[in-house]
Amino acid sequence: LETTGCAFDPAGLDDFEADMDAQIEGAENFVEHLVGGKTNLRSVPQVAHLLFDVLGLRPPDRRLGRSTAIEVLLALRTKHPIVPALLDHRAATKIKTTYCAKLRANARAFGGRIMTVYNNTLVETGRLSSGSKRRLGALSINVQQIPKTKSLGAPLRRHFVASPGCVLCVADLSQAQLRIAAVDSGDEAMIRAFHSGEDYHAQTAKDIFGDAKYR
Repeated sequence: LETTGCAFDPAGLDDFEADMDAQIEGAENFVEHLVGGKTNLRSVPQVAHLLFDVLGLRPPDRRLGRSTAIEVLLALRTKHPIVPALLDHRAATKIKTTYCAKLRANARAFGGRIMTVYNNTLVETGRLSSGSKRRLGALSINVQQIPKTKSLGAPLRRHFVASPGCVLCVADLSQAQLRIAAVDSGDEAMIRAFHSGEDYHAQTAKDIFGDAKYR
């Protein structure tokens, strides 16, 4: 994948990008209608002022201060109808700026194929990551973080296609690291859990807490 890349079909990407523009504009208009004035939803200080001063909301944890991080918005999404609009705006903006433009530019630069760099030893957890600004500059893209949601991720993922005469295979290495740990350690409980076909984390929660709900 690193040396050959993946074929990319840009057909329809412009329409999807237009949908993202509409979602961004819709969120901005919705917020403006509710508060009676314009707010730059890309500005952290303005969004913080909107949430904590205008709407009087409070972060789920005082230690977070006036943070507008995604976890804060998710925790506040049921507190006011503006918050879901902020989440929609942020998601659409990220898709448009991080993926639509970069995928198009990357494919154009590499003859219709998406090229990235796969990092084997960069992440402390040992997981694979992708992207390298040092090697690809502005064309660098993390293809492993494209969302999976039906509304945002799926329309992007369908542009990754098989080359003529080929097919795409999907392989899910489910809990690969834990399975390796089970074999290497010889832990009977781990091996038994995997052989049972049950969700491993649910089984671990049962073993430790007596209830799978703590997975």
